[in-house]
Amino acid sequence: MKYRNGIIIFALCFINIIDQLNGARILGVLHIPIYSHHVPFQPLWKELIKRGHEIVLITSKPISTINSTNFKQIKYNVDLKFIQSNYIELRMNRKSFISFMKDDVYIMLLHITNKIFEHPEVKKLYAPDSKEKFDLIMIQMLSAPGLYAFAERFNAPVIGLSAFRLMAIENYMLGNIVLPSHENTWEMESNTGSNLSFWQRLNNFYVMWNFIYTMNYRCFPAHQQLAEKYFGPSVSSIKDIMKNTSLVFVNENQIISYARPELPNIIKFHSIHVADHSEPLPQDLKTFVDNATNGFIYFSMGHTMNFSIISNSIQEIFYDVFEKLPYKVVWKYDKEPLRKIKNAYITKWLPQKSVLAHPNIKLYIYQGGLQSTQEAIYHEVPVLGIPIFSDQENQVKIAVNHGIAKDLNIETLTRDKLESAIREMINNKQFFKWSFKWSYI
Repeated sequence: MKYRNGIIIFALCFINIIDQLNGARILGVLHIPIYSHHVPFQPLWKELIKRGHEIVLITSKPISTINSTNFKQIKYNVDLKFIQSNYIELRMNRKSFISFMKDDVYIMLLHITNKIFEHPEVKKLYAPDSKEKFDLIMIQMLSAPGLYAFAERFNAPVIGLSAFRLMAIENYMLGNIVLPSHENTWEMESNTGSNLSFWQRLNNFYVMWNFIYTMNYRCFPAHQQLAEKYFGPSVSSIKDIMKNTSLVFVNENQIISYARPELPNIIKFHSIHVADHSEPLPQDLKTFVDNATNGFIYFSMGHTMNFSIISNSIQEIFYDVFEKLPYKVVWKYDKEPLRKIKNAYITKWLPQKSVLAHPNIKLYIYQGGLQSTQEAIYHEVPVLGIPIFSDQENQVKIAVNHGIAKDLNIETLTRDKLESAIREMINNKQFFKWSFKWSYI
């Protein structure tokens, strides 16, 4: 009930775009090969299908829980090892996310866009002699503008989808104001805030506009060439197609975000994926947490970053601290653990929402992902953030400012720092009070 307003907003928006009396045919394109970028929109696909619409979804993360003749998925394959192996290396080398976007992500997303256009099933959709028709195109935001050529090919309006707050380049392309030093400009990582000096703001201005310039004159021309390669030389400017985006759905919790000027066609929603935690805990895990008389800690660094690629010396810090604590530990670990500890349940997969919903949970240690933050707030669980990259530092910073979190730097992590932070957060009831407050709001 808490977050059904998100579904209501979606429904109201669609009433203005699509004739609800007739089922619409919708093409969804999710090009980012990261699970957390797909999760927020799964309830949307389910709700649209329930209302009689037909969905064709291009994705690298197929949904196994939707079984309907009105739902077709076209799966493309992409190797995530590049992202997973680079996150820690980039963190340790202090490479900024902006530099990562310019030097690495731009090339990766160009490759993914080409792979989508090359897919045999996708080619059948947009072939010149194809009879396929779509009433609406829903495309994921984030630096793959070539995909907007689908909108012109099918002569259909576009709704942009974003799993987290829009980047400045996206605001720029939509015609919104660019604010390099604003707290919501997450791609600037920790270099934002209201107490910056003039020189810090000047540096942010240079870094941001240099990035926008690079994307304009390197990324967009490359995607324009791709669009012309597959859709013909007469395809319109993808910049112009993007500017004609009808709506943008942004997964952002405005309660714990900072106010900023927005365009009227940017619709915010949040946490609509959270309420359904019906997936039961495995019986052995249920027994483990039910018997946690002192409570338990949940530790997961998310789907994208494999904890095993962190150096053994840092991993040993967690092993040593966890086995000293009077609490049980539920630990998501992607490989066989370095060693076993008697008070820990270590596994490669966990039903996270069900774990967070358990009454014996005391603390969630995580990397600062947006969906995980939303799930923790919903279930009133304080968080200890150890951000690695992307928007994680910004998410943890916001959680700290709202009294529900503490943060640790993985580069300077020690046993004493980790143990002290865990004990403080569990023993200081203020963290639980603030978690309850923000969940209630």
